[in-house]
Amino acid sequence: MPDENPSSDAPQFGKAEYAPQQKAGACALCGRELSAAYYRVKNAIACEACAFEAKSSGRTDTHSAFLKAVMLGIGAAIIGMICYAAFTIMTGVEIGFVSLGVGFLVGKAMKLASGGLGGRRYQIAAAILTYAAVSLAAIPMAILPYGRPSAPASIGSLVYLGLASPFLQLQADLVHGAIGLVILFVGIQFAWKLTAGSETPSVTGPFVNRAAAPGPPPPL
Repeated sequence: MPDENPSSDAPQFGKAEYAPQQKAGACALCGRELSAAYYRVKNAIACEACAFEAKSSGRTDTHSAFLKAVMLGIGAAIIGMICYAAFTIMTGVEIGFVSLGVGFLVGKAMKLASGGLGGRRYQIAAAILTYAAVSLAAIPMAILPYGRPSAPASIGSLVYLGLASPFLQLQADLVHGAIGLVILFVGIQFAWKLTAGSETPSVTGPFVNRAAAPGPPPPL
């Protein structure tokens, strides 16, 4: 006599069996229950509102923002150059670590002027301004004992010598010149990192949440 109660573990060929539908959990960003559609922000499951916020958080760079950043960066570089030269002249001690503060000042000023924007062109400008501020600080330190230059040609030569001063110092004193270049490089790194672009999180979707109410996923 056939068994009227077959084991539930045996396959039932008389009816179709379906794999259980997987449900995406709650939004990893806000904790709200997901609707018929969900998204992924980087690798985190997110609701439509959080995905839209993440996608719209990235700001578009403009020429105006870059120009403002460069102008304020120039002002910060001038201030840094004056402070560097004034400290050396008043104390008689040239401390290369001041270049770290110059790089920080230039980077922060450019980031502030751009409203938080950054990118490769900001980084290049910040690096140039930091190097120029530190190297040109050698000009007032050189001309102070001799008075103001009288001819435009002498001013041009001083600018050239100022820009080349980190490498001229390397030729004059290998050890101290090398240390000064390393510290200057670190200061430029400060400015470079501070003006880096803001990362916009990647948003993918929509994906159908099959355990939720049916319906087409709304476009992002």
